[in-house]
Amino acid sequence: WSICGIGNISTRIYDGLENKTYTPYNGIIGHNIPRTLNNTIVPYKKHHIIVMHSDGLRTRWNMNEMTSIVKQHSGVIASAIFKENIRGTDDASILVGKII
Repeated sequence: WSICGIGNISTRIYDGLENKTYTPYNGIIGHNIPRTLNNTIVPYKKHHIIVMHSDGLRTRWNMNEMTSIVKQHSGVIASAIFKENIRGTDDASILVGKII
């Protein structure tokens, strides 16, 4: 995978042991985009979970504290992260994908 982001969407990949976070560049699409953007090449393997979410969710959650849901459907994982980490002061979005 190649990851490069602008704005308020954080990407996190969970490999069964640790969470690796990829923080986007500050900016607003269509308003102020950084002059240079660099992508990050991310190796992916079977059973990795990718989570992308907006800044409407807290960033201090840890998949290692949610081991009971890791084997669930990606929709269940998204719902659990959303429910436990919604800020309530901003709009929020989340996408969860599993490599099978």
